[in-house]
Amino acid sequence: MSDITQRAVAIVGAGPAGLFAAETLLAKGFAVALYDRMPSPGLKFLLAGNSGGLNLTNALGKDEFASRYGENRDRFERFLTGFSPDDLVAWLSSFGVSTRRGSGGKVFPDGVDAACLLARWMDRLRANPSFSFHPGHRLVHISAPCTLSFEVEGKSVVVAPDAAILALGGASWPATGSDGSWRVPLSALGIAIAPFRPANCGFEADWPDALKERFAHVPLKNVRVFFASADVPSARGELTLTPYGIEGGPLYALGAAIRDEIERAGICEIRIDLSPDLSREAVSSRLSGGPGKESLSNFFRKRLGLSPSAFALLRYGAERSCETSSRVLGDSAQALRDPEVAASLVKALPLALYRPRPIEEAISTAGGVSFSEIDDALMLRRLPGIFFAGEMLDWEAPTGGFLLQGCFSTGYRAALGVEAFFRHGPSA
Repeated sequence: MSDITQRAVAIVGAGPAGLFAAETLLAKGFAVALYDRMPSPGLKFLLAGNSGGLNLTNALGKDEFASRYGENRDRFERFLTGFSPDDLVAWLSSFGVSTRRGSGGKVFPDGVDAACLLARWMDRLRANPSFSFHPGHRLVHISAPCTLSFEVEGKSVVVAPDAAILALGGASWPATGSDGSWRVPLSALGIAIAPFRPANCGFEADWPDALKERFAHVPLKNVRVFFASADVPSARGELTLTPYGIEGGPLYALGAAIRDEIERAGICEIRIDLSPDLSREAVSSRLSGGPGKESLSNFFRKRLGLSPSAFALLRYGAERSCETSSRVLGDSAQALRDPEVAASLVKALPLALYRPRPIEEAISTAGGVSFSEIDDALMLRRLPGIFFAGEMLDWEAPTGGFLLQGCFSTGYRAALGVEAFFRHGPSA
């Protein structure tokens, strides 16, 4: 067994994956030098915490949790076994932080924001004499056996640690330093990198001008989004109507399927259930008798609780259905006065989506270093001693705690891989 005491490990990328890998290795006796191109650590972590709170993980059961990683389900099931949502909650408690649970099983730190948690985290790391942080270092070259070249204020800095973990993120939110520029040095090594695609993003619906003005980032509460095909599960929550289209949690949960269908067919038609707590029959019953002299908008508000924006979307969907249906529906006002037709639209409003929003706006990205290039310990096969963690790997997951949990779990996995590398050598 090799002595690992004070072996030097470089970690490149000061997001949650890199920070947690650093903490794990320090606890095992390694010396850790953390590098980041930005002037301070955790900028994307901070931005995530400012967007609806710091949703670190989720309380779903093990099987359902792993399913949120799609085609990488089996792989992440192993990663989550190593560092689970319960382990993440226990880690928070080591800072004296308890958790609270939100809708859909989302888990948040209670009474502590992202900035405070990050400050405590960095204080803990800096208190270890074997830790050092080096901001303003942009990775520009990698060579064997484990040599990293950085650009620092226009000058070249070369380091040769005993091992390295690269945790450089994807290509969304580039202002935080997560711009995917690491593809250049890795591509130079011939490493297979799947193209980046936006994930957890909005989609464009090509509204008419009147709706572009009306849908000024207004909420569409308590809806269910689904596909006509039963192959894709539905997702429930709050959407946001925007001048370009639509975004929000239910759309993020189905985003990979929507994006793939757009890439295949140039369009993806989803369905929106505007009244998910009522059956189709119950909706039809509530709409029976018609609005009389009252406006349709007021009628649907009173009978179903639809907001003015929800009704505007319903009317738009009714207009499109009247244009494309083989049935004689008349105009949208006539269709919405028919309880059966209106109930069908309320429960399954069709909406065509044409494009995902630009990758720079996405919360996260799909694509990255192919898992075929690395072993189960997340080590690069062609350059033993170099490991990967976090979003720069080719995986994706919806928001709701699954993204950050994936970063923590892969950071932990890579750190264990480094330890095993020094104790036993490269795995087969």
